[in-house]
Amino acid sequence: MKHSLPRHPAPLIVFAPALPKIKNQLGNSNFFRLGRNTIEKTLYPSVHNSIATQPTFKPYSFEIQLFGGIAIDQSRISNAVTDDYKTQIQAQSRNKISPYLGTNLSLIFKNYVFSSGLTFSQQKEENNYQIITNQYSDSIYISHYEYVFDSTTNPPDSSLVPVYDTTQTTTKQYENVHLQQSYSWFQIPIYFGYRFQLNKWSITPSLGINISIGLANKSFKYPHQNFEEISAFTPMKWHVNLQGNIEVQRRLNQWHIFARAGYQHGLSPVLKSDTFIRKYNKISTIFGVGYSF
Repeated sequence: MKHSLPRHPAPLIVFAPALPKIKNQLGNSNFFRLGRNTIEKTLYPSVHNSIATQPTFKPYSFEIQLFGGIAIDQSRISNAVTDDYKTQIQAQSRNKISPYLGTNLSLIFKNYVFSSGLTFSQQKEENNYQIITNQYSDSIYISHYEYVFDSTTNPPDSSLVPVYDTTQTTTKQYENVHLQQSYSWFQIPIYFGYRFQLNKWSITPSLGINISIGLANKSFKYPHQNFEEISAFTPMKWHVNLQGNIEVQRRLNQWHIFARAGYQHGLSPVLKSDTFIRKYNKISTIFGVGYSF
């Protein structure tokens, strides 16, 4: 049985924007071979453009941060010349709150965080030393008595005569010496962490080291071994600290705000002498803003 076309085939509607795309196919009697893709590209270009320009997923990103805060330090004295010297120098010193500010650059790769940057840090001290001053004076005292017999008198006379001598006495006087001094450093932190994502919030614990480079730290004054005078000591030009952080971050599109608590443990001394070795621990709290790209 032969099939024939209907006498009145159903009309096919073609929109005007599609007409230039199908002109050649109309001229070649190839209209019915128009692919669906051709019509969709013509009639719905925004859909195809959005698919073509859709960004691809990146497994890594970068963050730059600016921050500022405060820190409190704890001095650690070791290798002191005597235990009494160590006890006194710690009792007569206290650390003050110091500024802590800087910038960080981080690489985030699949929630692993690698960070470095530059930080300004200080250790501020307030010292009230009791310096001993010895006052020397000569003292006259009776050394002994001598028995004197006088035979020229009648009857003879006798008596005890004191014999005097001198000695040097020492009197200790205490003078309070008040000293305020600060160590200043540029720190270069290098640490590694892992980020736990909680919707728009994240928590990042991290661990690493920082290298501290001294800024105009020329000399610092501490008591001599016997607390009889103040001596000048030259600090180290650089030292190394172990550093641990925990950061809480809130994302605001590509921007974010954050708070970070940190702890540093001095691995090498800031001051080394024959009298004592001085290291520092630090606890810091900072707040800042960052941008991701």
